[in-house]
Formats: sequence, C-alpha cells, structure tokens
Amino acid sequence: MSRLVLKEVQMEFEKSNLQNTISAEFETGHIYGLLGRNGAGKTTLLNLLSGRKYPSGGAVFLDEKPIWENPTALPKIYYCGNSKDFPTTMRVSLLINWIAAMRPVFSSEKATQLCEKFSLPQNVRFSSLSTGQKTAFQLAIALSSGAEFILFDEPFLGLDTNTRHLFYQELLSVFSKGSIACLFATHWVEEIESILDEILILEKGKLILNDSCEHLIQNSYQVSGPSQLVDRFCSEQKVLRIQTLGGLKTAIILGPQPPALEGLTFSKISLSELVLALTDQEGGISHA
Repeated sequence: MSRLVLKEVQMEFEKSNLQNTISAEFETGHIYGLLGRNGAGKTTLLNLLSGRKYPSGGAVFLDEKPIWENPTALPKIYYCGNSKDFPTTMRVSLLINWIAAMRPVFSSEKATQLCEKFSLPQNVRFSSLSTGQKTAFQLAIALSSGAEFILFDEPFLGLDTNTRHLFYQELLSVFSKGSIACLFATHWVEEIESILDEILILEKGKLILNDSCEHLIQNSYQVSGPSQLVDRFCSEQKVLRIQTLGGLKTAIILGPQPPALEGLTFSKISLSELVLALTDQEGGISHA
C-alpha cells in the first residue's frame, strides 16, 4: 500500500491573498472525491500533490519521501486535467509514443486501445479534436499511465453520456486490477458518488471535512415538519441547511438520526445532497 501525504502544506491564493495550511493522506485502494465550490482550491491542491506546484511551506511525501526532485516518485503520480500539456500540432498516434518515451510505466498499447474504444481519430492533430475528444484522450492517457495515484481535475468536460459510461467501466477495471488511488476534483457529484469511498471538502483552501462516504451517509439525514417543531429540534443539532415552504420546514442535519419524534419526518439523503449542503456558501455547518 502506497501513501501520498500532504504535511502542513500552505495553500495560497494570489488574487485574494488567502493562505491556509492543509494536511491530508491518500492511500492506494481508495477513490476520493475532492469537492468544493469554484475557487475553493481543488486544482491548487492537485497541482501540489502532483509536483506541478511548489508550496511556500510544508511538503508532499510519497511513501515518506518528498516528491520534489525525486525521479522515482513523480512517475507514480499522474495529473489529468489540462489539455495544454500536449503539443497541439502532434498527431494523436505520435502523442501516445511521445508520452511513452517520457513515462517508463506508461502503456502505449492500452492507450491506443482506449482511444479506439472512445472513438478517437488517431491520425489527426491534437488541435483538431473537439473539446470532448480532447477530454477523452486525456482520460485514455491517465488510465494508461501506470501511475499509483491518478488525479482527475474536472475530467468530464464535453464528454457525452456514452463516453462517460465507457470511462467508468475502464476506470473500475484498472482500479480492480492494480493497487492505485484516484482523486476526483469535480462538480459532478451525482454521477460519481457510486464509486467514491472517501470525501474531502475544501473551502477557501481550508479542509473542512475529510471522511468516508459510508460514515457520512450513516451520520446525516433530513428532518421535515411544522416550522416550530423543526426549529425546536434543530436548536441542538448541527444544521447544514434549512428550507422553508409556507408553514413547513426541511433541514439537513449532520449527525446520527434520532428515534422517531411525533410531528417530524426523518429521511436519509443522498451523498450529492449532503455535499451540496456542506458546500452551500450561505449555509455551511452551523447551529440553527
């Protein structure tokens, strides 16, 4: 089992002069969701983890060794999310060979097969591909990278439904055959919630939640009923969001669901509903 560790790494945001320190661990054998609103720091965090960005404080370790200036560590980490990483004038088939020459564990055979599955033309320049085709190519390269840690940064841009479905099939196939970890920084929570087992939520460069999906689902719920009853119940609960419709209220609560109470209705919520409540700019974790 390999471990990628952020240790007291400083997250900086030049436009807002914000700076937060973050620590987190990622292990092979897991699929993580890195979630948060626009500008929360998801891409910055992936750039730090992949060695594309150097922090002003702290360090990133792979199996207890710093990743920077470490030729054995960086090939084990692959960042997927920027089409500008590829020479635009090079043909797709030559791009695959070009990448293979730089990454010793990369499988050009698998990349070619995936391009065929994704219906990508290979005898054309990369620049001539559509947005969705460029995204599909990046995914094919990521799944063929041989990396232990694959970092996906908004990986579904322009993809049609069929290609997304094929990608999930191939991802789970790669995941089941080897000891890898995948990190998804995305807004498509509804679509990937079935494959995630760990969730991290960022807010302005601060890690506000790091938990397993199973634990989060078991320890969150929705309560609804007359406004006064809901208000009374929520006064001692960790409330994520409250919605009012006439004389009725609905609240999403973080915590174990209590026994039935007269006048109130309790129900489970989906992971995507929970994430939406957790990342709600005007909501957030608070007491009612």
